[in-house]
This record gives sequence, structure tokens and C-alpha cells, in this order.
Amino acid sequence: MPPESPLANNRTGSLISLVLLAEVCALCLRSWLQGQFESNGISNSKDLSYLIVLPILLFVLAPVLRDHGQVILQKLRPKDLSLRIIGTSILLGIALRVTYWSGMLVAATASLPKAAVEHLNETAHIWFSCPGTSTLALHFLVLALLTPLIEEAIFRGWLLHWLSPHGRWVAIVATATLFALLHVWQSIPFAFVFGLFAAVYVLNTGSLWGALIVHATFNSLIALDWLCMHYVWQPTTQTPATLLTGIAALSIGILALLASILLVRSKVAGHAPDD
Repeated sequence: MPPESPLANNRTGSLISLVLLAEVCALCLRSWLQGQFESNGISNSKDLSYLIVLPILLFVLAPVLRDHGQVILQKLRPKDLSLRIIGTSILLGIALRVTYWSGMLVAATASLPKAAVEHLNETAHIWFSCPGTSTLALHFLVLALLTPLIEEAIFRGWLLHWLSPHGRWVAIVATATLFALLHVWQSIPFAFVFGLFAAVYVLNTGSLWGALIVHATFNSLIALDWLCMHYVWQPTTQTPATLLTGIAALSIGILALLASILLVRSKVAGHAPDD
């Protein structure tokens, strides 16, 4: 591929800066609105405030959509969506979520509190209880539909496309890094890993469909985790049981990661960029 001219590079840099600035501004306004909702005692403030992000992005990025919207449309061709890509993507989303939870368990068992604290639970207690239908529906709308749509269009749609002329792995690592930095600090490491998988998946399939479904599946499991799953497990010291839990979690995590690597390959996905 011939190198881009300095003018093309400057234009690409300007486009990337504009898109990232729009995303940051939208998220900052969302945070401000969430604070206003919370100060007025409005429930579901986090989800309600996110509804402003898409209109802001559409308004600010209207010129970019007009001139470069075809980049995303070309990656969302109906003929690229098949039962095989849907099934593979759902499995990949599940495998990545299992990898995340396994890592959390390994970290928990590897860094147990040293001092004994009263009222901590040595055994795990897990139960499921979901909120009302409206709360759950709003959470799924934001987390499993709007968030994947916005983030995949920006990071694996535009940014990955614009950075690809600089090299496949430059584009993959750069978009994964930018994606991770727009998450809360606790989520940055795994957001970076997720960004790597999503970028590779898009480049291998030549489509955004797979990454959208992976992201939606992953976030749907997050929604269930946050709203429906409740647990109490706070062991005070390392014991054979906690050690065994950590070893089991590590084993499951490695298997889930290997499954994710297998699933993200283009032959498994059933598509090739030039199909």
C-alpha cells in the first residue's frame, strides 16, 4: 500500500482528533447531566443521562457523517450478517466475559486481606434478584444497544479504518488504547484487551456486525451482573478453599481466553475481508 501524503495524514489526524473530542465532550456532558439527575433524586440517573450522548455526537459529527458515513455503512452490509457470524460473535462475547470474571476471581484470591475483620463472610453467597421491568429495559437499551453502537462505530468503524494505512497492528493497538482510556480506571486493562479482540475481529471479517454483537453480548452480561446478580464473599485469609478457587478460576480463564483467540480468527468467523 503506498504511503499517504502529508496532506492526507494531516486530514486523518484532524478527523481522529475531532471524533475523539466529540466523544469526550459528549461523555462530559453526560456526567454533568447525571450529577444533576442525582442531585434531584431522579432514579436511573446513569442510564437516563447516557441518552444524551447519541444526539450530541450526531450533531457535532454531522460533517464527518456526511463525508465519511459510508465507511461505517460499508462495514454494515446486510449480506455480511449471517447465522454463523451471529453465533460466533455471541460465543466470543460470552468467552470474553468469562475471561473477565475469572481474572477478577484470581485477583481476589491472590490479594486477600491480611488482618482479620469482623463480619466478613468466609463462604460465598450468591443470589439473583432483578429490578423492575422498566429499569432493566432502560439498562439494556443503554448498555447493550446504544453503547456498542456508538463505541464500535467510532473506534472499530472510523478510527480503525483511518489508522489502518499505518499498519495493521498500529491500528489495532492504537484503537484499543484510545478505547480503554475512555473507560473508568478500574476497567482500563480489560477494556484494552477487549479493544484488541474487537479490532482484530473487524479486520478479519471486514465487517462491524461481529464486533457489534460481541460488544452487545458482553454488555448484556454486564447488565445482568450489575442488576440481577448479588453476592457476598469476603474471606479474611488465604485458605485451601480460596486457593483452590483461584486455581480453578485461573484454569477457566485460560480456557476462555484460548477460546476467544480461536473464535476471533477469520476462518472460524466464516468471513474474509475480501469476500
